[in-house]
Amino acid sequence: MWAAYRGTIDDEYEEPDDARDDAAQTLAGQWGPLIGDASIIATVDDQLIAAVVAVRDDAHNMVPLLAYVLTSPIWQRRGVAAWLVAESAARLAALAIPEVHLAVTRGNPAERVYARLGFRTID
Repeated sequence: MWAAYRGTIDDEYEEPDDARDDAAQTLAGQWGPLIGDASIIATVDDQLIAAVVAVRDDAHNMVPLLAYVLTSPIWQRRGVAAWLVAESAARLAALAIPEVHLAVTRGNPAERVYARLGFRTID
């Protein structure tokens, strides 16, 4: 998370430990229970390069939330995150969960990726 968000519009961490703490709190249920079947990591040579973390969103009637979608900087713009998001949605659909949402900061280049994947913008 530290590397993926560093220097971007979503860079909110002051040090790597802040990102680790945020990840640990998310996995522990900060935004709702983790959906393990729809949370996916991508690795190359045993190195984490991208991840999608799906939870049951406490704030939105337990509708699945992609709490984090992140990619290591050297793997960005290669379609890895888009594939992970599509795969996560497919896994949710296989669990008879047809709806998923996420939040993206306006101005984040990922907005275009999510639109291509069928996500709609709502205020």
